[in-house]
Amino acid sequence: MTLRETAKQKLIESSEKKRYDQNRQFMSDLLGSVRQHRLFRHDVLPAMETAQMNGEALVDMHLDFRVLTKQFTDVILMAQFLTREINHRHNEDHMPARFLINLNLLDELGFWPGHGEYLGDPDRSHFRLFEQVVDAMGVSRRGRDDRDHISSVALALLDFVEDGMNDFLTLLLYLVIAEEVALVYSPIMRRAVELYGLDVASGYYNVHGSSEDEDSDAEDDEHQNDAIMILCQYLQRADYPRARKLALEFCDGWAAFWDHQYARCAEVRLSA
Repeated sequence: MTLRETAKQKLIESSEKKRYDQNRQFMSDLLGSVRQHRLFRHDVLPAMETAQMNGEALVDMHLDFRVLTKQFTDVILMAQFLTREINHRHNEDHMPARFLINLNLLDELGFWPGHGEYLGDPDRSHFRLFEQVVDAMGVSRRGRDDRDHISSVALALLDFVEDGMNDFLTLLLYLVIAEEVALVYSPIMRRAVELYGLDVASGYYNVHGSSEDEDSDAEDDEHQNDAIMILCQYLQRADYPRARKLALEFCDGWAAFWDHQYARCAEVRLSA
């Protein structure tokens, strides 16, 4: 078995079976509802894929997306720490969950499989790779973190996640939703950037999307499955209403983000 398969097996063995199975059904139903959200049928998707989003709008979108990419590593780090809540809540082993999150973290920080040793480079971390995309677009690094240059919808989603940094349920659900966004949007964003004239054979757009995506070396679906399994160990039935609410709030926040990008695309066309 792979390292991931071993950890998943141990997580299941560590969990009370009836609760785990109930939570598995709940998460399956919740993910089904999430995938019906308008976020995943947004008009911005064909606009990016068919080069309707011109260079100025695409650059603005990347500057907005950048702040969320930067925060994402913090989300994984905090979720890894908070796996201890599994032990506090259920008196069950939380190390398999922590191991699974660490596989996500290693990927995020720029490590990759080697032969008998860790291979990695900070410049291969996903945030640094995204910075390189923005660099290639000709945007100065000065002022990139200035909140005055970031849209209010990006800041709203950033702050919503930041407010939940000490809540394990919030972080796990954000991982699930953000990975679904990556699965749907990354191939389209890759195409938009390619049409813009940038190389997408390596770098950020090569490490996001599905593990079955022939144009990438991505594991977003694996990371999402990991977070779902951890939720299946952690959740109680009393959490279900808040979990549904949080998941849909994250979808609404991301949809507002893409509403802004689509509107911005129209504004740029009209002003041209």
